[in-house]
Amino acid sequence: MNAGLQDTEREADSHDEAALLQVARSCIETWHQLTFPYRVDAKRHNTFRAGFALAAHALNNVEVALDIWDQHPWVAAANGRVAFEHAFVAQWLFVAPEGRERFALHVTHSNWVQAQALDALIAKEPELAALVSTEDLAAFRDFAGRAPASGSERSWNLPDLFSRFDESGLLYGSYRNLSAAVHPSSNTLRAYFCDVGEDQLRIQRDGAGIADRHEPAMGIALAGLWSLNFIEKCAEGYEAPGKAGEIGASKQIPWDLADSDRRRDRPGAAETPTP
Repeated sequence: MNAGLQDTEREADSHDEAALLQVARSCIETWHQLTFPYRVDAKRHNTFRAGFALAAHALNNVEVALDIWDQHPWVAAANGRVAFEHAFVAQWLFVAPEGRERFALHVTHSNWVQAQALDALIAKEPELAALVSTEDLAAFRDFAGRAPASGSERSWNLPDLFSRFDESGLLYGSYRNLSAAVHPSSNTLRAYFCDVGEDQLRIQRDGAGIADRHEPAMGIALAGLWSLNFIEKCAEGYEAPGKAGEIGASKQIPWDLADSDRRRDRPGAAETPTP
């Protein structure tokens, strides 16, 4: 039985840093043991194409975080935040029937916004495109000139995505806490300065001054489990709980967000077999 997200919060105090990092390491070991070409279930072909790169990027960031954890824990937390978001979106793609199209529209719109800005700059300074072929420039301008998808179709609201699995807001709160390692924040200041009293600060050049390592370690563990679970669920002949389930169950950490899906759209509902 997959541990629920609320169960994770209750069990949090029993998960020490070393145990959480070992969960992540076990996921990376399994990741390296997977063989490619990967045999994907025909019913999961489109889902796999949409989410594999996200899951793989998550696992690779988990691996980097583990490699630098002892020397640069706050930098590792930044890698953990990247892994957490990518693993989460991969899980969301698996359960949300509209997920693949909505994700595609979102990234296409992001590219379109950048293309519009660059097209406007080229219009002012044509020499910027001097080395671009006429054909490529025409294709670029055609893309930049397209009407964007409506806001509702490409809506990408992370709090809404997280609420599908957790109405308490704790899951999104963890995501935001991890984000402090990515964006300029007071936690980054604390990581590199240690208050020793009497208005004196001790410099922590390695960023090891963070007081709470538990949440970054939990984020890294969850990212490893969710991304590995996504890849495993797309495999031909997958049998739950898979290796991710075995690893997660040993520490009562949720490895499959489908079990916490509050909207209960079943995985693959919008999928059709692809040859």
